[in-house]
Amino acid sequence: MPPKMLPELAFKRVGPKFPMQANFTPPAENQESYDASMLQYNTHLLCRWLSSQGKQQVPGFGGFISSTGKVPPRKSTIDFYTPINQPITDNAVVYELLKRSEAATEEVGQPYTINTFDLGVVMKACPIVWKYGEEFSKHVILIGKFHTAMNYMGRLTGRKCLGAGYAEILIEAGLATSGCLKSILSRKSYAKALFSLKVVTEALERLLFNVFLEEEKPDIPYETLINLIHCCTSESLDSTLKDPALLKLIDQFLRYQDKVRRGHLGKTGMFWLSVMDHARLVFMMDFAVKTNDFELFHHCNGAMADLFFAYDGHNYARYLTWFEAFLTNIDLSHPVALDYIKLGAIAVARSLIPGALAAVDKTMEETFMRFAKSSGMSVFMYIHIWPSHYPVDNVSQSRIRCEG
Repeated sequence: MPPKMLPELAFKRVGPKFPMQANFTPPAENQESYDASMLQYNTHLLCRWLSSQGKQQVPGFGGFISSTGKVPPRKSTIDFYTPINQPITDNAVVYELLKRSEAATEEVGQPYTINTFDLGVVMKACPIVWKYGEEFSKHVILIGKFHTAMNYMGRLTGRKCLGAGYAEILIEAGLATSGCLKSILSRKSYAKALFSLKVVTEALERLLFNVFLEEEKPDIPYETLINLIHCCTSESLDSTLKDPALLKLIDQFLRYQDKVRRGHLGKTGMFWLSVMDHARLVFMMDFAVKTNDFELFHHCNGAMADLFFAYDGHNYARYLTWFEAFLTNIDLSHPVALDYIKLGAIAVARSLIPGALAAVDKTMEETFMRFAKSSGMSVFMYIHIWPSHYPVDNVSQSRIRCEG
Protein backbone atom coordinates (compact mmCIF):
# COMPACT_ATOMS: atom_id res chain seq x y z
CA MET A 1 0.00 0.00 0.00
CA PRO A 2 1.31 3.49 -0.82
CA PRO A 3 1.86 5.89 2.07
CA LYS A 4 -1.05 8.23 2.78
CA MET A 5 1.24 11.24 2.72
CA LEU A 6 4.50 11.55 0.83
CA PRO A 7 7.34 13.61 2.32
CA GLU A 8 8.03 17.01 0.84
CA LEU A 9 10.84 17.01 -1.72
CA ALA A 10 12.75 20.29 -1.99
CA PHE A 11 16.05 20.73 -3.82
CA LYS A 12 18.08 23.20 -5.81
CA ARG A 13 17.32 22.79 -9.50
CA VAL A 14 20.09 21.95 -11.96
CA GLY A 15 20.11 21.76 -15.75
CA PRO A 16 20.64 18.76 -18.04
CA LYS A 17 24.08 17.28 -18.67
CA PHE A 18 25.12 15.85 -22.02
CA PRO A 19 27.89 13.35 -22.81
CA MET A 20 31.37 14.68 -23.62
CA GLN A 21 31.07 13.64 -27.28
CA ALA A 22 27.56 15.09 -27.63
CA ASN A 23 26.41 16.14 -31.09
CA PHE A 24 23.70 18.79 -31.35
CA THR A 25 22.94 18.31 -35.04
CA PRO A 26 19.92 16.03 -35.50
CA PRO A 27 20.55 12.83 -37.52
CA ALA A 28 20.10 13.11 -41.29
CA GLU A 29 17.61 10.23 -41.06
CA ASN A 30 15.14 12.59 -39.40
CA GLN A 31 14.96 14.92 -42.39
CA GLU A 32 14.83 11.94 -44.76
CA SER A 33 11.88 10.52 -42.85
CA TYR A 34 10.11 13.89 -42.95
CA ASP A 35 10.68 14.23 -46.70
CA ALA A 36 9.39 10.70 -47.34
CA SER A 37 6.30 11.35 -45.22
CA MET A 38 5.65 14.67 -46.96
CA LEU A 39 5.87 12.85 -50.28
CA GLN A 40 2.97 10.66 -49.16
CA TYR A 41 1.13 13.74 -47.90
CA ASN A 42 1.50 15.55 -51.23
CA THR A 43 0.47 12.43 -53.15
CA HIS A 44 -2.66 12.23 -51.00
CA LEU A 45 -3.44 15.90 -51.70
CA LEU A 46 -3.09 15.33 -55.45
CA CYS A 47 -5.47 12.37 -55.28
CA ARG A 48 -7.98 14.43 -53.30
CA TRP A 49 -7.64 17.30 -55.78
CA LEU A 50 -8.21 15.01 -58.77
CA SER A 51 -11.18 13.29 -57.13
CA SER A 52 -12.87 16.51 -56.00
CA GLN A 53 -14.84 17.16 -59.18
CA GLY A 54 -17.49 14.55 -58.34
CA LYS A 55 -18.07 12.47 -55.23
CA GLN A 56 -14.87 12.42 -53.18
CA GLN A 57 -13.42 8.90 -53.34
CA VAL A 58 -10.24 9.50 -51.37
CA PRO A 59 -10.48 9.53 -47.56
CA GLY A 60 -8.91 12.24 -45.41
CA PHE A 61 -5.27 11.97 -44.46
CA GLY A 62 -5.99 9.82 -41.40
CA GLY A 63 -8.05 7.41 -43.48
CA PHE A 64 -5.38 7.44 -46.18
CA ILE A 65 -2.73 6.44 -43.61
CA SER A 66 -5.00 3.64 -42.42
CA SER A 67 -5.71 2.41 -45.97
CA THR A 68 -2.01 2.24 -46.80
CA GLY A 69 -0.68 1.34 -43.34
CA LYS A 70 0.36 -1.88 -41.62
CA VAL A 71 -1.71 -3.91 -39.18
CA PRO A 72 -0.18 -3.98 -35.64
CA PRO A 73 1.01 -7.44 -34.55
CA ARG A 74 -1.37 -7.30 -31.59
CA LYS A 75 -3.08 -4.84 -29.27
CA SER A 76 -1.10 -3.14 -26.54
CA THR A 77 -1.90 -4.27 -23.01
CA ILE A 78 -2.78 -1.53 -20.54
CA ASP A 79 -2.60 -2.02 -16.77
CA PHE A 80 -3.78 0.37 -14.06
CA TYR A 81 -1.89 0.89 -10.84
CA THR A 82 -2.75 2.11 -7.37
CA PRO A 83 -3.70 5.80 -7.21
CA ILE A 84 -1.54 8.31 -5.37
CA ASN A 85 -3.98 10.57 -3.58
CA GLN A 86 -1.91 13.72 -3.77
CA PRO A 87 -1.47 16.46 -6.41
CA ILE A 88 0.79 15.62 -9.34
CA THR A 89 2.22 19.13 -8.94
CA ASP A 90 4.16 17.94 -5.87
CA ASN A 91 7.79 16.95 -6.46
CA ALA A 92 7.42 14.12 -3.98
CA VAL A 93 4.60 12.54 -6.00
CA VAL A 94 6.67 12.60 -9.19
CA TYR A 95 9.67 11.20 -7.29
CA GLU A 96 7.50 8.36 -5.96
CA LEU A 97 6.21 7.63 -9.45
CA LEU A 98 9.72 7.43 -10.87
CA LYS A 99 10.76 5.00 -8.11
CA ARG A 100 7.71 2.79 -8.63
CA SER A 101 8.35 2.77 -12.37
CA GLU A 102 11.94 1.76 -11.77
CA ALA A 103 10.94 -1.07 -9.43
CA ALA A 104 8.41 -2.48 -11.88
CA THR A 105 10.89 -2.26 -14.75
CA GLU A 106 13.55 -4.11 -12.76
CA GLU A 107 11.11 -6.96 -12.12
CA VAL A 108 10.99 -7.81 -15.83
CA GLY A 109 14.71 -7.28 -16.41
CA GLN A 110 14.45 -4.26 -18.68
CA PRO A 111 17.55 -2.02 -18.48
CA TYR A 112 15.74 1.31 -18.83
CA THR A 113 12.62 2.87 -17.33
CA ILE A 114 10.80 4.82 -20.04
CA ASN A 115 8.12 7.30 -18.94
CA THR A 116 5.85 9.47 -21.10
CA PHE A 117 4.36 12.62 -19.54
CA ASP A 118 2.72 15.84 -20.61
CA LEU A 119 4.91 18.93 -20.28
CA GLY A 120 3.63 19.86 -16.81
CA VAL A 121 4.91 16.60 -15.34
CA VAL A 122 8.04 16.62 -17.53
CA MET A 123 8.96 19.94 -15.91
CA LYS A 124 8.77 18.22 -12.53
CA ALA A 125 10.37 14.90 -13.50
CA CYS A 126 13.36 16.19 -15.50
CA PRO A 127 14.83 18.38 -12.73
CA ILE A 128 14.60 15.39 -10.36
CA VAL A 129 16.37 13.13 -12.86
CA TRP A 130 18.98 15.81 -13.58
CA LYS A 131 19.58 16.59 -9.90
CA TYR A 132 19.92 12.96 -8.82
CA GLY A 133 21.68 11.75 -11.94
CA GLU A 134 23.26 8.69 -10.39
CA GLU A 135 20.03 7.49 -8.82
CA PHE A 136 18.01 7.96 -12.03
CA SER A 137 20.70 7.17 -14.61
CA LYS A 138 18.49 4.49 -16.19
CA HIS A 139 15.43 6.71 -16.64
CA VAL A 140 14.28 8.05 -20.01
CA ILE A 141 11.67 10.84 -20.02
CA LEU A 142 9.57 11.39 -23.17
CA ILE A 143 7.27 14.34 -23.89
CA GLY A 144 3.80 13.20 -24.95
CA LYS A 145 2.80 13.98 -28.51
CA PHE A 146 -0.89 14.67 -27.80
CA HIS A 147 -0.35 17.62 -25.48
CA THR A 148 2.48 19.00 -27.61
CA ALA A 149 0.37 18.99 -30.78
CA MET A 150 -2.65 20.38 -28.94
CA ASN A 151 -0.70 23.34 -27.55
CA TYR A 152 1.08 23.87 -30.86
CA MET A 153 -2.28 24.21 -32.63
CA GLY A 154 -3.33 26.69 -29.96
CA ARG A 155 -0.28 28.86 -30.65
CA LEU A 156 -0.90 28.59 -34.40
CA THR A 157 -4.64 29.24 -34.65
CA GLY A 158 -5.16 31.24 -31.48
CA ARG A 159 -2.06 33.42 -31.63
CA LYS A 160 -0.36 33.52 -35.03
CA CYS A 161 -3.63 33.54 -37.00
CA LEU A 162 -5.32 36.01 -34.64
CA GLY A 163 -6.80 38.76 -36.79
CA ALA A 164 -5.70 37.09 -40.03
CA GLY A 165 -9.14 35.77 -40.96
CA TYR A 166 -8.81 32.17 -39.77
CA ALA A 167 -11.74 32.49 -37.36
CA GLU A 168 -13.90 34.07 -40.07
CA ILE A 169 -13.07 31.19 -42.42
CA LEU A 170 -14.28 28.67 -39.84
CA ILE A 171 -17.54 30.57 -39.31
CA GLU A 172 -18.25 31.18 -43.01
CA ALA A 173 -17.46 27.57 -43.93
CA GLY A 174 -19.74 26.23 -41.22
CA LEU A 175 -16.88 24.48 -39.44
CA ALA A 176 -17.59 26.27 -36.18
CA THR A 177 -20.24 28.31 -34.43
CA SER A 178 -19.67 31.38 -32.33
CA GLY A 179 -20.22 29.25 -29.24
CA CYS A 180 -17.41 26.77 -29.86
CA LEU A 181 -15.05 29.06 -31.78
CA LYS A 182 -13.07 30.12 -28.72
CA SER A 183 -12.41 26.53 -27.63
CA ILE A 184 -11.27 25.63 -31.16
CA LEU A 185 -8.86 28.54 -31.45
CA SER A 186 -7.47 27.95 -27.97
CA ARG A 187 -7.03 24.19 -28.77
CA LYS A 188 -9.23 23.10 -25.85
CA SER A 189 -11.48 21.15 -28.23
CA TYR A 190 -8.70 19.05 -29.71
CA ALA A 191 -10.74 16.98 -32.19
CA LYS A 192 -12.62 20.00 -33.55
CA ALA A 193 -9.44 22.08 -33.72
CA LEU A 194 -7.55 19.38 -35.61
CA PHE A 195 -10.43 18.72 -38.02
CA SER A 196 -10.86 22.44 -38.73
CA LEU A 197 -7.12 22.88 -39.30
CA LYS A 198 -7.08 19.95 -41.73
CA VAL A 199 -9.99 21.34 -43.75
CA VAL A 200 -8.63 24.89 -43.95
CA THR A 201 -5.12 23.68 -44.76
CA GLU A 202 -6.38 21.43 -47.56
CA ALA A 203 -8.30 24.37 -49.03
CA LEU A 204 -5.14 26.49 -48.92
CA GLU A 205 -3.12 23.66 -50.48
CA ARG A 206 -5.57 23.42 -53.39
CA LEU A 207 -5.60 27.18 -53.93
CA LEU A 208 -1.81 27.20 -54.06
CA PHE A 209 -1.74 24.19 -56.39
CA ASN A 210 -4.22 25.83 -58.77
CA VAL A 211 -2.04 28.94 -58.99
CA PHE A 212 0.96 26.68 -59.57
CA LEU A 213 -0.88 24.97 -62.46
CA GLU A 214 -1.78 28.31 -64.05
CA GLU A 215 1.75 29.70 -63.88
CA GLU A 216 3.96 26.64 -64.42
CA LYS A 217 1.65 24.42 -66.53
CA PRO A 218 3.29 21.13 -65.43
CA ASP A 219 2.48 17.67 -66.76
CA ILE A 220 0.17 15.71 -64.46
CA PRO A 221 0.35 11.88 -64.34
CA TYR A 222 -3.42 11.37 -64.34
CA GLU A 223 -3.28 7.63 -64.95
CA THR A 224 -0.96 6.98 -62.00
CA LEU A 225 -3.10 9.04 -59.62
CA ILE A 226 -6.37 7.49 -60.83
CA ASN A 227 -4.96 4.01 -60.24
CA LEU A 228 -4.13 4.97 -56.64
CA ILE A 229 -7.60 6.50 -56.17
CA HIS A 230 -9.30 3.29 -57.29
CA CYS A 231 -6.94 1.01 -55.35
CA CYS A 232 -5.72 2.73 -52.19
CA THR A 233 -3.40 0.10 -50.70
CA SER A 234 0.17 0.05 -49.45
CA GLU A 235 1.31 -1.82 -52.57
CA SER A 236 -0.40 0.66 -54.86
CA LEU A 237 1.07 3.59 -52.92
CA ASP A 238 4.59 2.15 -53.12
CA SER A 239 4.20 1.77 -56.88
CA THR A 240 2.83 5.31 -57.23
CA LEU A 241 5.69 6.86 -55.26
CA LYS A 242 8.18 5.36 -57.74
CA ASP A 243 6.56 7.00 -60.74
CA PRO A 244 9.09 9.49 -62.26
CA ALA A 245 6.35 11.78 -63.59
CA LEU A 246 4.73 12.11 -60.17
CA LEU A 247 8.06 12.73 -58.46
CA LYS A 248 8.86 15.44 -61.02
CA LEU A 249 5.47 17.12 -60.49
CA ILE A 250 5.86 17.18 -56.69
CA ASP A 251 9.43 18.45 -56.99
CA GLN A 252 8.24 21.30 -59.24
CA PHE A 253 5.48 22.13 -56.74
CA LEU A 254 7.96 22.22 -53.85
CA ARG A 255 10.25 24.53 -55.81
CA TYR A 256 7.29 26.78 -56.52
CA GLN A 257 6.52 26.90 -52.79
CA ASP A 258 10.07 28.09 -52.16
CA LYS A 259 9.40 30.95 -54.59
CA VAL A 260 6.25 31.83 -52.67
CA ARG A 261 8.21 31.83 -49.39
CA ARG A 262 10.54 34.39 -50.95
CA GLY A 263 7.62 36.68 -51.82
CA HIS A 264 6.53 35.55 -55.29
CA LEU A 265 2.83 35.95 -54.37
CA GLY A 266 3.31 38.81 -51.93
CA LYS A 267 3.35 38.96 -48.17
CA THR A 268 -0.15 37.52 -47.80
CA GLY A 269 0.98 34.44 -49.70
CA MET A 270 4.09 34.20 -47.52
CA PHE A 271 1.99 34.35 -44.37
CA TRP A 272 -0.52 31.68 -45.33
CA LEU A 273 2.18 29.37 -46.63
CA SER A 274 3.92 29.69 -43.27
CA VAL A 275 0.62 28.71 -41.62
CA MET A 276 0.47 25.68 -43.93
CA ASP A 277 4.03 24.73 -42.96
CA HIS A 278 3.10 24.79 -39.27
CA ALA A 279 -0.06 22.77 -39.94
CA ARG A 280 1.97 20.19 -41.85
CA LEU A 281 4.16 19.73 -38.78
CA VAL A 282 1.05 18.86 -36.75
CA PHE A 283 -0.07 16.37 -39.42
CA MET A 284 3.40 14.83 -39.63
CA MET A 285 3.55 14.46 -35.84
CA ASP A 286 0.23 12.63 -36.03
CA PHE A 287 1.59 10.53 -38.90
CA ALA A 288 4.68 9.66 -36.84
CA VAL A 289 2.58 8.29 -33.99
CA LYS A 290 0.08 6.46 -36.20
CA THR A 291 2.94 4.62 -37.96
CA ASN A 292 5.38 4.47 -35.00
CA ASP A 293 7.99 6.44 -36.97
CA PHE A 294 10.55 7.54 -34.37
CA GLU A 295 12.74 9.58 -36.76
CA LEU A 296 9.72 11.61 -37.90
CA PHE A 297 8.62 12.04 -34.28
CA HIS A 298 12.10 13.31 -33.39
CA HIS A 299 12.15 15.79 -36.28
CA CYS A 300 8.69 17.25 -35.57
CA ASN A 301 9.38 17.81 -31.87
CA GLY A 302 12.53 19.76 -32.66
CA ALA A 303 10.89 21.80 -35.42
CA MET A 304 7.98 22.87 -33.21
CA ALA A 305 10.12 24.80 -30.73
CA ASP A 306 10.35 27.94 -32.91
CA LEU A 307 6.62 28.71 -32.96
CA PHE A 308 6.32 28.11 -29.23
CA PHE A 309 9.18 30.54 -28.58
CA ALA A 310 7.64 33.18 -30.85
CA TYR A 311 4.22 33.07 -29.18
CA ASP A 312 4.92 32.85 -25.44
CA GLY A 313 5.19 29.10 -25.20
CA HIS A 314 8.57 29.38 -23.55
CA ASN A 315 8.31 26.23 -21.45
CA TYR A 316 7.60 24.13 -24.53
CA ALA A 317 10.36 25.94 -26.44
CA ARG A 318 12.89 25.19 -23.69
CA TYR A 319 11.99 21.57 -23.17
CA LEU A 320 11.49 20.67 -26.84
CA THR A 321 14.96 22.08 -27.53
CA TRP A 322 16.35 19.88 -24.76
CA PHE A 323 14.25 16.93 -25.97
CA GLU A 324 15.66 17.15 -29.50
CA ALA A 325 19.24 17.25 -28.19
CA PHE A 326 18.53 14.43 -25.73
CA LEU A 327 17.13 12.13 -28.44
CA THR A 328 20.03 13.03 -30.75
CA ASN A 329 22.54 11.83 -28.14
CA ILE A 330 20.54 9.06 -26.50
CA ASP A 331 22.85 6.36 -27.88
CA LEU A 332 25.67 7.98 -25.90
CA SER A 333 23.79 8.71 -22.68
CA HIS A 334 21.53 5.61 -22.65
CA PRO A 335 22.98 2.87 -24.88
CA VAL A 336 20.37 0.48 -26.35
CA ALA A 337 17.47 2.59 -24.97
CA LEU A 338 16.61 3.77 -28.49
CA ASP A 339 15.86 0.17 -29.52
CA TYR A 340 13.25 -0.06 -26.77
CA ILE A 341 11.74 3.32 -27.69
CA LYS A 342 11.36 2.32 -31.33
CA LEU A 343 9.53 -0.84 -30.31
CA GLY A 344 6.55 1.21 -29.21
CA ALA A 345 7.26 3.82 -26.53
CA ILE A 346 5.68 6.64 -28.55
CA ALA A 347 2.52 4.84 -29.70
CA VAL A 348 -0.15 2.47 -28.39
CA ALA A 349 -2.07 -0.10 -30.46
CA ARG A 350 -5.59 0.15 -29.05
CA SER A 351 -7.04 -1.66 -32.05
CA LEU A 352 -5.87 -3.77 -35.01
CA ILE A 353 -6.80 -1.10 -37.54
CA PRO A 354 -3.82 -0.44 -39.86
CA GLY A 355 -1.93 2.82 -39.30
CA ALA A 356 -4.08 3.85 -36.34
CA LEU A 357 -1.72 3.80 -33.36
CA ALA A 358 -2.48 6.34 -30.62
CA ALA A 359 -0.18 8.60 -28.62
CA VAL A 360 0.64 7.39 -25.11
CA ASP A 361 -0.57 10.55 -23.35
CA LYS A 362 -3.75 10.60 -25.48
CA THR A 363 -4.42 7.03 -24.37
CA MET A 364 -4.09 8.18 -20.77
CA GLU A 365 -6.56 11.00 -21.30
CA GLU A 366 -9.10 8.72 -22.96
CA THR A 367 -8.92 5.93 -20.40
CA PHE A 368 -8.37 6.41 -16.67
CA MET A 369 -8.01 10.21 -16.74
CA ARG A 370 -11.68 10.53 -17.70
CA PHE A 371 -12.58 9.15 -14.30
CA ALA A 372 -9.55 9.94 -12.12
CA LYS A 373 -9.16 13.66 -12.80
CA SER A 374 -10.73 16.20 -10.55
CA SER A 375 -10.70 19.96 -10.97
CA GLY A 376 -7.68 20.26 -8.68
CA MET A 377 -5.78 17.22 -9.96
CA SER A 378 -5.97 15.80 -6.42
CA VAL A 379 -6.07 12.17 -7.57
CA PHE A 380 -3.16 10.84 -9.62
CA MET A 381 -3.11 7.41 -11.24
CA TYR A 382 -0.73 5.96 -13.78
CA ILE A 383 -0.78 3.13 -16.27
CA HIS A 384 1.57 0.48 -17.56
CA ILE A 385 1.48 -0.11 -21.31
CA TRP A 386 2.93 -3.17 -22.98
CA PRO A 387 3.58 -2.31 -26.65
CA SER A 388 2.00 -4.44 -29.35
CA HIS A 389 5.44 -5.65 -30.44
CA TYR A 390 6.01 -7.43 -27.12
CA PRO A 391 4.48 -10.81 -26.23
CA VAL A 392 2.88 -10.45 -22.80
CA ASP A 393 2.38 -14.16 -22.23
CA ASN A 394 6.09 -14.54 -21.47
CA VAL A 395 6.91 -12.67 -18.30
CA SER A 396 10.64 -12.96 -18.94
CA GLN A 397 10.31 -10.69 -21.98
CA SER A 398 11.47 -7.14 -21.27
CA ARG A 399 8.66 -4.60 -21.50
CA ILE A 400 8.48 -0.86 -21.89
CA ARG A 401 6.82 1.26 -19.23
CA CYS A 402 5.09 4.40 -20.43
CA GLU A 403 3.48 6.17 -17.52
CA GLY A 404 1.99 9.48 -16.58
